[in-house]
Parts: sequence; C-alpha cells; structure tokens
Amino acid sequence: MNRPHYLFIALFFTMLLASPVTAAVCGDSNPEFPEECDDGDFDTSDSCPDAGGPAGACLTAVCGDSYIWNTDGGTETCDDGDSQLNDDCPDGALGTCQSAVCGDGFVWSTDGGIETCDDGDSDNSDSCPDGIGGICAAAFCGDGFVWSTDGGIETCDDGDSDNSDSCPDGAGGTCAAAVCGDNLVWSSDGGTEECDGSSDAACPGLCETPASANPCMCNFPPIAFISADVTSGVATLTVTFTAVCNDLEGSMDTCVIDFGDGDSHKFAFSAGGVIVHNYTSGGSFSAIVTALDTTGLSGTVSETIDVREPQCVISSVSSNRFYKGNSTIVNIAYNDFLIDPTLVAISCGGPPEGALACNAGFETCTISCGPYPAAGSFTIDGLVLDDSGTSIVCTNDEDLEVMDDPICSIDAVDPSTPITPGLSVSIDIGFDNFIIDPLLTSISCGSTAVPSGLLCDPFTETCVLSCGVYNLEGSFDLENLVLDNLGSPIFCSGSESVVVSSAPACTIDSASPNVFSTGDSTTLNVSYTNFDVVPTFVGVDCGDIAVLPVGGPCAGGTCVFDCGPYLVANTFTVSDLILDNGSNVVCLGSVAVTATDSAFCSVSLDDPTIPVGNSTDLTVNFGNFSLDPLLDHVSCGGSADMPLFTSCDFAPGGTCTGTCATYDSEGLFGVNLSLKDDLDTINCGTDFLSVFEPSGTYEFQIFSFNVSPSSVILSDAAVIPVSVSTLVKNLLSGVKAAVVEIEVIDSDGVTVVGPLRSGSKDIAALPVTFDELDGLSFDIDNSWSTGNYIVYSRVFNLPEDKLLVSASRVITVGQEKKTGIPETSLFLIPMLLAVVLLVLKKR
Repeated sequence: MNRPHYLFIALFFTMLLASPVTAAVCGDSNPEFPEECDDGDFDTSDSCPDAGGPAGACLTAVCGDSYIWNTDGGTETCDDGDSQLNDDCPDGALGTCQSAVCGDGFVWSTDGGIETCDDGDSDNSDSCPDGIGGICAAAFCGDGFVWSTDGGIETCDDGDSDNSDSCPDGAGGTCAAAVCGDNLVWSSDGGTEECDGSSDAACPGLCETPASANPCMCNFPPIAFISADVTSGVATLTVTFTAVCNDLEGSMDTCVIDFGDGDSHKFAFSAGGVIVHNYTSGGSFSAIVTALDTTGLSGTVSETIDVREPQCVISSVSSNRFYKGNSTIVNIAYNDFLIDPTLVAISCGGPPEGALACNAGFETCTISCGPYPAAGSFTIDGLVLDDSGTSIVCTNDEDLEVMDDPICSIDAVDPSTPITPGLSVSIDIGFDNFIIDPLLTSISCGSTAVPSGLLCDPFTETCVLSCGVYNLEGSFDLENLVLDNLGSPIFCSGSESVVVSSAPACTIDSASPNVFSTGDSTTLNVSYTNFDVVPTFVGVDCGDIAVLPVGGPCAGGTCVFDCGPYLVANTFTVSDLILDNGSNVVCLGSVAVTATDSAFCSVSLDDPTIPVGNSTDLTVNFGNFSLDPLLDHVSCGGSADMPLFTSCDFAPGGTCTGTCATYDSEGLFGVNLSLKDDLDTINCGTDFLSVFEPSGTYEFQIFSFNVSPSSVILSDAAVIPVSVSTLVKNLLSGVKAAVVEIEVIDSDGVTVVGPLRSGSKDIAALPVTFDELDGLSFDIDNSWSTGNYIVYSRVFNLPEDKLLVSASRVITVGQEKKTGIPETSLFLIPMLLAVVLLVLKKR
C-alpha cells in the first residue's frame, strides 16, 4: 500500500476543507444569497430593512415582518409581526398594519379589544353597527342605532332604554313607534295610556282600545248589591230582597237575581229594586244578583237563605242492651211542628209499643217498646208523627240486644299442673251476657293460696285470675267462683284442680373409683328425687373416648351407671348426665376421674360424716403395681383404731376394704395411707371425716377449691379461691356467721406458714357471714418451697363452735426450669473472638 499517496490525498482534502468561504452580510450594500435586497442605508422603516446583523432581514418589506414600513412608499402605522388579525395591530398577509378601529373589517377581540363583530361596511343600520360612532357589537333594541336592514325591523331606537316613551327601547321593548296594544304603557313623551295589554297590572284583563281619542283605557266590571229582610225561618218563608247594580263607566246593561230554588227575576235598571219571593220547601238557598255591562263584564253578590221543615229524630233509648222480659224507653226530639205531635206509627221490632208522651216546652217525646219475651237482636224504626195532618217520618234507628241470663265458667288453669312450690297459676274464665265487665266477688283457691288480679276482656268475653302462692304440696280445687254483674252475684260453673309437687331433679354424686388404670371403667353414683316414674338413662358425657355401656339400674332414689373403659391416661370430667322422666332431666354436678399408666392408689370413706361413737368403712383402690402392694403407713386420725383390712383383691386395679373405729370425739380428721410397690412408696392421699355430736343440728356445705393448673411454679402467681357449692343438710337455726380456717400441710404433715389472704385480709380463722363465703381466696408465691401440699378448710359456727364442713385439695408446687447460657461463661465470648483474630493475623 502506498501510504504517501493516501497521506497526500488526506492532506489535500484537509487543506480543501480548511479553505475560507465568504458569508452574506445584511447592510453591506451587496445583495447576496439569500438576501432579496441590500441598499446599505441601515434603515428598517423603508422598503428594504437592512440595519445589519440580526436587526435587519434584507428581505423586501411586507406587512407582518415586524418592521414598521412608513417611508419609501410605506404607510404602516404598526407591525408586531405576529400575523394576528384580532389584536390591536392586524398584520400578516391579510392585515393592514394599521391600528385596529371599529369598521376596519377585523374583529378586534384581544389585546384590549371588545368587538364581537366588524363587517367593514361602515353601516350602522345592519346587524353589526360599525360605521362612525358604531360599537362593533351585535345590534339590539336600545343600542341607539335603528336596525332596519340585514334582518332588522326597528323603526326607532333612541337609546334611552325607556319603554314608556314614544319609542319603547328598554328591556322587552319593541323599537317601534308606541301604539295601543303593544303591551307597553305609553305614558310620557306625548302618550296618555292608562294600561296596555291583558297582562297589565293597572287593570288586568280589563284593558281595551275604544274608538275615542284616548287609547288603551281601563274598563272595570259593574258592581252588584243584595240584602234580605230575613235569612232563616220555617217553610213557607217569605223574603223581601233589595237588589242594586251599577257601572263606573256608565255602561250598565242588565241586573238579574237568581233565588237559588229554580226561580229568578231580571230588571234593566241600576237604581235598584225590591223583590218579594216565597220559599215553599226546606233547604239552604243562595240568592245571587248578577250585574252585566255593555262590554260583557259582570259582577255578582249573594245572600244565603236557610229554610227549615218540621223534623223529628229517635235521639236515644234508655237501654240498648238488657235481659229478656224487660222493656226500653224510646226518646224522641222534634222541632218546627205546628202542633204537639201525635203518634202515627212505630216498629219496635216485634213487641208492642206504649203511649206517646210529649213535652212541648222541651220539644221531646217518649214511648215504650217491650217487654221482649225472648233474646235476640231488634231494631226500633219507622217512627211517624203527625203535624197538623202532615206525617213526619223521624230519622235514626236504634238497635237493641236482648240477652239471655248471664253465665260464667272456670275453663282452665295455666300453667298446666303439677307446679312446684312457690308458684302461682292463672285461671281462665269465660263469661257471657254480662252487662258490665265482671268484678270478682269470691273464689276458693284451695290451701293457703289467695286470688288476685282479675283482668277481663269484653271483646273476647274472657277473664284471667291469679291463684297463689302455693307453698304446700298437694292437690287443691279451684271452685266457688262468684262474679258481680250490675250488683248481682253470678255463680260460675266448673272447677279445676291444682297439683303442687317438687320438680324432678337428679345429681351426679360420685364416681368409684375416681383413680384407676387405663383400660378400666368407673361407676357413677346418681341420686334422684320427685320422678313420676323410675328414671331411665338418656345420655352422659364421660369425657374423652370413654363410652357408657347400655343399661344401668335405677331404684329407690339412686342409679348406677358405668363410664369406660378409658384407653388414655388423663384426668376426665364426667358431666351432662340426662335421665328420662317423660321429659329429659339434666342432672346437677360433675365428677373428675383419672386414668393412669403408673402405679397409683386412693383412699375414700364410705361415709364422710358420722356421729361420735361410730366407725367408718374405707376403700383403697390401687392399680399398675409391679408387685402385690404392701401396707406402708395408715392413719385414721383422732381416737379411732387403725383400719383392719377385711378383704383385698390384688389383681390389677384391685381394692382393699377396712374400717376406722371408733371415734369418741367430734372434729375434722384426715384418713390417709400409703402402699409400697417394691422399693417405691405410693401415697394414697387423704380423705377427710367430719365427726359430730348426734344431738346437734348442723348446716353441712361442701366447699370447693379451684386452682388452675393444679401444679404451679414458684415464679408464677397462683390464687386458690374457696366457694360454697351445695347445701346438703339442714339449716342450723340461729347461726348468722362462721369461722373459716384454711391450712396448708406439706406431704410430711408439717403446716406451712404462708400468705393466706383474701385481697389484703388474712383469712386464717377469718369470721365471715354466710353471704360472704363465696369468693374467699389465698395466694401461692415464692415464699413457698417445692413439694406437694394438702389445702383444706374447716368451718365452725360461732355460737356453739361446732364443726360445719371441711374440704381438701392437693396442690403441687414446682421449681421453674432455667434455660440459656450460664452467666459465668459469658466472658469467654470476647476471648474467643480475640484468638480467632490473632490466628487470622499470623496467616
């Protein structure tokens, strides 16, 4: 490749491109492309604006080039270069470059202009007045220009916006010479109109154009007057009328009086007239005088004439409702009779009528209808009285109800019996033919129950009466009901019986055993009272997966049912037992049972409450022992001998029975024992026994403790509430308060001193009234040590200091487990980090 050759070529073109080129300069007197001219006089107001540089164009001057061409043949007065024809300088190809004026043919609507039209014809009589003095706005009536061409029909326009002069050109004006009938009142500038048009307020609807010199004058209607010497009376009534008609314009035509009864009288004068007219029938009549003028306008006036005729009415009867065998008095009112009325005819509905007796001073009469021998509905009507030979039919009828003798009956009681003591019943009573609403006179409710609150509904003829309260059980007759009817006693028929008995009830008393091995069942002991039949089982909730076998006998107030087998180790609540007594009865109470996989045992007393000098049997249940259990420890408490086990069954889930005998003093005693399973000691728990003096009467109540969970941790706060649950024996007469003692004993029998509080009170040996027994509580906090605790209460009545009740609960207190990194090892973390950094540094 020949590089010098290419270098040469490149150098050539470089030099070629670097060669200078001469550009055109406006104003140098040398017109060069793209210049059209260049006269070098640096003048932008002549035909060639060449001021030089960007100021000049060196193009032939035209309107719209932004240079004002006013020399060298130019006549421009303005040139803003925007080619806009609607501003104050219309320039551009169609512009004039003259300052905008009205009449230049351009609508000057911007840049300070307010023109709406400009047709450039300098004519002020067309639709756009743009001549000398024009406004270049659309022509309208009142602009001062007579718009007579280009669609305009104005004949005048003085621009004063006045519609009352000879050229009405205001709002709503016509811009035509004022004339009568243009609906504009011409009252100035030579006009003498009073009104103009039917809508004129001066005389609405009455403006006319007479043939006289005065145009558009008001024509008012004529005036009518009427008076009568009497305006009311008895037919035939003679009335003298005075009638007058008059017209303000003197154009009266006729005057006519219409008497309102079909007769009229016409007279053609305005001075007035006297007319006599007779009204021969009763009624209210309107006498009308009508005045009519020659133009057809009229005026009216009227007078009302009331004419009465003799009349009578059956005003009332002495009784519309009465018993058969009686009569009623018909009361009659009459007026405008010429003579005292006499009886012509009357219908009493069957029975005959008596003699007519009238009192002329009060215009009243009476007549008797009856006696009515049978019950039924009757109408008194057709009463006709005589007035000087004229029969007057009296208006109004009267309906009568003639009744049979009054009766009443005891129909039913509500609710249907039997009822429970302490309730009342409502007696449903029916009555018929009573004149007034019944009033209670007497009734026997039976027993000590008393009647009260008789409520009666006259429309349904029923009453409701309450009998109660029934405090005694038994059957009682509701009888001898007497109601009052106008002061007469009415003995009601029928009777009803009320049966009072306690409501059926049942209770889940216990489950035995309440601790057992998985795979075993437990037996429910249920008591019932007031059942009409021997109850049968309906259902029960055994808890979890335990099932209830079909069957279970009931007799003598007790039932026995099984729950089980229980396949899972846990504690279950047995509840919602339902027995059938013709209707389902839900039993009270619930029991907790525990199925366990580990060795267990429990002790229960057959009778937890015995009198002094007696023994109590006990049962030990055990299960899941690896060897036959051995007796390790037993305590009956008090003076009772140790239990002797009379029988034992060492099979899995077996039981042992024995006796604690004999207790020679009253008190609360804990019976507890433990068994050995190889090397392990199994605590069977404690069952508490109340021993009382047999000569005393006590109130026994079961107190329950409730803490959730039953196992608590020291760091947690736990509260054990104590509450009354069931009253089981007789109320101790005269006892108003009791002493509650609550103790906490650990598994070794040592009393733990702890905060036993209810709110801020220490409730150990706390005197309380019976109403305060609900809601006592005490706390477990960090002052307690770990272990198992038996919490129990003793309640003594204050006067005799006798033991009333006891209850117990086992609470397990445990130590909270610690988790996380030990605090003593925390300092190793920064040392470890330092070692790691040192190793990395050496590398």
